[in-house]
Amino acid sequence: MTVFKGYMIIIKRNLAFLFLYGGIFFSIMMGVQGAATKTDTAVYEKTNLNIAVIDEDGSAFSKGMAEALDKEHTIITDVTEQRDLAEELYYWRVDYVLRIPENAEALLLDGDAALEVVKGVSSDGAYRSVYADMQVDSYVNAYRVYRNAGMDMEEAVEQALQVAGKQAEIRVRESAEHNDKGILYHFYFRYLPFVLLYTFCYIFPLVLKNFNRREMERRMNSSGIPSLWQSLQGSLALFLFCGGLYLLLMLLAVVLYRGDLLQDVNLGYYLLNAACLTLVSASISYLIGTCVKNELAVNGIANIVALGMSFLCGVLVDMELLGSGVRMVAQFLPVYWYETANITLYEFGSMTMEQRNSVWLSIGIQLAMAVSILCIALIIKKKRVKEA
Repeated sequence: MTVFKGYMIIIKRNLAFLFLYGGIFFSIMMGVQGAATKTDTAVYEKTNLNIAVIDEDGSAFSKGMAEALDKEHTIITDVTEQRDLAEELYYWRVDYVLRIPENAEALLLDGDAALEVVKGVSSDGAYRSVYADMQVDSYVNAYRVYRNAGMDMEEAVEQALQVAGKQAEIRVRESAEHNDKGILYHFYFRYLPFVLLYTFCYIFPLVLKNFNRREMERRMNSSGIPSLWQSLQGSLALFLFCGGLYLLLMLLAVVLYRGDLLQDVNLGYYLLNAACLTLVSASISYLIGTCVKNELAVNGIANIVALGMSFLCGVLVDMELLGSGVRMVAQFLPVYWYETANITLYEFGSMTMEQRNSVWLSIGIQLAMAVSILCIALIIKKKRVKEA
């Protein structure tokens, strides 16, 4: 088992890469996971504002605007003096001041600015007043459309109020058992390609580089150990390293998330998907190690492959944020299909047959790509051995 021992010795010498990128992996994963647990959903709730309306017009148009705002906010009409309004704004008792001057309707139809708005800066910033701006614009735009269509003022106000009172229908997509977004181990499996690709893309090529040197290949071919046995010993060493790293990462996931992970009905799919990713990462790294002959090239190619796939395939950047062109290119990369299956497992606790078939398709594509890449690497290695 001389070749096997040689492989294991070189692997041990380069385990620093595992600890380095493992630490980066845990830093990124725990940071994003911590941010996800602190998300305040109240930021997205509608806010009731105190709006002071100074109606100097007194027309149906101005009264309709106040009525439109009154549907969602508290309207204040008894404070009209500038000094009093300034004090109310300063103490945050009024968030928004709307002044409607005389003949405002005619000015608006002529395209002139007629409404005067003063926004108070509250403790959470001036963004709360944006909602009121949108409501005012919605009412004015709807009123202008109906007036230009030939309606009189009262009819236009009535129609504009109906438009302003409409509420968008919101449907929250249920994700079975995972709709609470509390599945924190999703982030663990999402960033798993980062540590696997970087670790394998550094260690495998550095190990194979020592055995792929022309002098070493000639010496090994002239020894009494058959070439097949040499390949089997080397493959066994790499396989044990891959299996050991996979088991270590899965054990860490169980330790970190305990019962939450073990009780997930999709646990078997998570483990199988991660195993396919391990094979893919190993095959890519083996191909790099077969082609590369110096350490500088290993460093450059490892960064391009590992970091490139992490950005293009939804590891470091949310899949939803990727453009259609990027996603089209990413479909030719195996990590994209790993993340696709991972997202499906996260979003649906109890999968339908269609969703389960989608996961199996992603797993099958990963395996097919892993086998294809490994075959290319073996062809290149066989050709180089003959030339030696």
